[in-house]
Amino acid sequence: MFESFFKSVPRWTMGRARQHIEAHKLDEYNLIDVRQPEEYAEGHIPGATSIPLGELPARIGEIDRSKLTLVYCRSGGRAGNGTVLLTQSGFAQAHNIGGIMEWNGLVASGAPEAGMAVYDAAHKPEEYVALAWAMEEGARLFYLELGERFTELTAMFETMAAGEEHHRDQLAELYHELSGQTGEPALEGAAGLMEGGIDREAALAWARQREAVDVLEFAATMEANAHDRYIHVGRAVGGATERAFVDLAEAEKVHLGQLMQAFGQRLG
Repeated sequence: MFESFFKSVPRWTMGRARQHIEAHKLDEYNLIDVRQPEEYAEGHIPGATSIPLGELPARIGEIDRSKLTLVYCRSGGRAGNGTVLLTQSGFAQAHNIGGIMEWNGLVASGAPEAGMAVYDAAHKPEEYVALAWAMEEGARLFYLELGERFTELTAMFETMAAGEEHHRDQLAELYHELSGQTGEPALEGAAGLMEGGIDREAALAWARQREAVDVLEFAATMEANAHDRYIHVGRAVGGATERAFVDLAEAEKVHLGQLMQAFGQRLG
């Protein structure tokens, strides 16, 4: 399709890309997954935009040329072709970072539209914010109960809960600005959910029967998906509200790192 043979394709190692992703906010770079949609749905780097290689020529206008652009696929071949196309189209900072098999960390699962099905009840910016408020509150309650269940991890889970409370309060302020209403944000169908659209009571019932290491892995996966979904919601909503969701996504990335550290310590 695209001839990358005998051409110098700008390349970063996945390790270097991971360091960049962890150190920078998503709006400072582009992260493009050029695999097929079903591959993306099985697992992708959180925050990645799905643009299959075959669609890239027609959708290249969706990508900001001024930003560093990181391209990946399964093993690096398609990413190389995609990177060549981008450089030939005027992208001065496009790099093939290889394949997701080299990614050493959690991946988000589900296609963007599937993962965002829970957002179908929201249509206006303030409704998206109200839904996010409910999910942050759900996560706060979830972490508080985990702290009671796993006493050796109480301090960490209470810190996580405090972070969710801070996010919730920020979202409440934004909701009041957008809607002109006072009181607690509310959206029909949002009660009982937590980050990623997960039912809180079902998750708690599962967690009560599991060991700490299993719950840490679950919580880290939840945060990875929340990070990913908030990015996609922000893009869908746009405008000033997008900034709030990008900030939320960055905060979830911090939580993900904390949980992964605790998970690694338990495994060790």
